Amino acid sequence: MFSVNATVTGVVSPSFQWKKNGAAIDGATSATYKTPLTTLADNGAKYTVDISGPGAAVTSAEAILTVIPDTFPPAIVSAGALRSEAGAVQVSAIFDEALNLSTVTAANFSLSSGTVTGATYVENSSTYKSLERGVTLDTTGLTPGNTYTLTVRNVRDLKGNAISTATAQFTVQRLTWAAIGTQNAGMPAGALGVGNDGVNVQAGGNAFWNATDDVTFVYEQVTGDFDKVVKIEEQDASSNWARAGLMVRETLATDSRYQAVHTPDNKKWDGTDSNNAFETNRRLGVGGNTSSSGAGGRPSYPDGTYVRIMRTGDVIHMFRSGDGITWTQLGRTDFLAEGDLASLPASMYVGIVYGPENGNLPEVDRKLWTAKFRGYGDFKPNKARGTQTYSIGMNFGGNENSGIMGPREIAGVNAVAQGNWNNLSGNNSETSGAVALAGESAGNRVNTSATVEWAGSPNTWASTGRGEENNAFIGSDRSLMTGFLDTGNATTTTVTVNGIPSQLTSGKYDVVLYSVGGVPDRGGAFRVTDANGTELSGYQVILANANPTNHVLLANATPLTASYGTYVVFKGLSASSIIVHATTENGLGQSGTPRAPINAIQLVTPSGLLKPAVNPTIAFDAQGRIVFEGTLQSSPTFNGTYTDVSGATSPYTVNPSGAAGFFRTRQ
Repeated sequence: MFSVNATVTGVVSPSFQWKKNGAAIDGATSATYKTPLTTLADNGAKYTVDISGPGAAVTSAEAILTVIPDTFPPAIVSAGALRSEAGAVQVSAIFDEALNLSTVTAANFSLSSGTVTGATYVENSSTYKSLERGVTLDTTGLTPGNTYTLTVRNVRDLKGNAISTATAQFTVQRLTWAAIGTQNAGMPAGALGVGNDGVNVQAGGNAFWNATDDVTFVYEQVTGDFDKVVKIEEQDASSNWARAGLMVRETLATDSRYQAVHTPDNKKWDGTDSNNAFETNRRLGVGGNTSSSGAGGRPSYPDGTYVRIMRTGDVIHMFRSGDGITWTQLGRTDFLAEGDLASLPASMYVGIVYGPENGNLPEVDRKLWTAKFRGYGDFKPNKARGTQTYSIGMNFGGNENSGIMGPREIAGVNAVAQGNWNNLSGNNSETSGAVALAGESAGNRVNTSATVEWAGSPNTWASTGRGEENNAFIGSDRSLMTGFLDTGNATTTTVTVNGIPSQLTSGKYDVVLYSVGGVPDRGGAFRVTDANGTELSGYQVILANANPTNHVLLANATPLTASYGTYVVFKGLSASSIIVHATTENGLGQSGTPRAPINAIQLVTPSGLLKPAVNPTIAFDAQGRIVFEGTLQSSPTFNGTYTDVSGATSPYTVNPSGAAGFFRTRQ
């Protein structure tokens, strides 16, 4: 790769023309140029680039290319192992270059325990875009979950360079691959284990739609609820509707009920754009046709293409992500309420699926295609649980695509962050009545005697996804702060929680209320009463921060005094029934269109720590004010003596006519 930096005075961009030994290179007209594969004949080649702008041109200095002869033996890129569809353990070794086929024999591979009985060369082990080549080893005597060492000797590359001795350690994954449906002749399904959580999957089937599943499936059997994720690192540019992702299905039969979430490559086999979008498909009834259950968003290889599939009872949820941290729900399927109305079995097949849909290609262009998957496994939270012993969390974003959370997802103020949030709709609950609430104890989901009802929310807004974007959180906290119960001009929303269990009422519990609206600076007031309307904790007025990235405690907890924050804590309650009021009535609304949104409510045993258990934070908001947690300090020099800024509250406006200074915060 050659690159050049150039600047041109004015608004016109410079133009480029790369040359090799003085001759223009066709199509090399950008600031960078990537050569084709080089040979020894390219040694000493001189590369230049002509750069031109309005009324001027210049030629760069020469760059001289040195091509090093290949005297290096193949190197092992990775080793891994899976069970084949026949039940035997297959060990896979992937090398950094093509191999001399005559040296790919069982005699040149050995294991620290167990026996190699056969060796198969895999030409397209890592997609056609890669120079890597793989070898699949048939073995005996290996056990899933155990770790072994692979030793390779005397394997040569195409130049005759031989491996003297090379080793790689691997753990046999608890996954099995199988071909479902049919594959084209000469295009057999397969899978190569890569490390402890990666798989390169090969498929040559024609269809993955309607009543036919011609796919390769790499699976485990899971009983009960689950939450699985994987990164799709790369896949071949095959058909317009190639599908690489995750699947859950009842059986391994072609006509089984299933749900999948997947995506194609950005391009098709002919270089034109593919469908290029995440999608989902499902078969609701055994032997029936398939249908879509949601789509959207574009994959970004190799760094930003993640999919996730989650089961909660008879409901399967599908998600996509660009970073594996913040997730957007693509859809959900309730198998009991849709299709043939039958509950899902307790144990299901879950894992990685790949179907390139060769049937969408001209017959002459059909191939055995490959997709690379990495990091398969259980969803992992992006933050730790808090220190409370018991909590009940209510998330009022369950009706928003990005607002639902799985049981494993941990969100909330660091000190009281929890999983097992109850996903509730932002709509009023009058038609559904009281909703039973689950709690969390020692990280486990527990049933409770508590129920919740809410009213007064027209559900016309959200802080994410409906045109008003004011949510810069990441991960599960972004989901928590996405949807909300909302208010408008001079309205009140109420949330009534009855039957609060003794784990909370036997001592003093705290109520944590989360609030961030879709527009900064708007706000309203919040309080807690008992079931009879007796005030337990008075109104606190919250203004919405601009694109908050961390939970910020209401900066000034003085009653009826508006201040910025994303949450407020009502401490020391013991009532078995409470009503949370969110209001913009009686002059308590703030800004032009006042709102008092409720994103979430937690009932928690006291943690002893109500502010986030992290270092103090400091940032600028959209108006150039300092938004901070802790005590604001200033100094005229960076390394000078910092003193508290008297009376400073967040957000703090710096005097624009004052001397330049430096600011920090402390606990």
